[in-house]
Amino acid sequence: MRGFSPYLRKIEDSRTMPLVARRKVAETWRDAVGRRAGLRAPSCLARFDALLGAGLDEGEAAYRVLAEEDLLWVVDEPGSAAPAAGASDEVPAV
Repeated sequence: MRGFSPYLRKIEDSRTMPLVARRKVAETWRDAVGRRAGLRAPSCLARFDALLGAGLDEGEAAYRVLAEEDLLWVVDEPGSAAPAAGASDEVPAV
């Protein structure tokens, strides 16, 4: 993997929390993007495929697409991850 590391985002209470893309053990990154994107899956998967075609590895492409849609998970302590503020499993189509 090419130097991929999660970015940090300032949360309202001024704590810095890492944001991560998650997938299930037997799930591909492409499937994880589609599942997390919900109704927006077709456009997210098209961007995911375009990033792969541009030479990014699957993990980084998934992170970038999910970050653009504000669908990353926030990690507030080791071993815990939850949807980032405003993110929902029921993502409406835009």
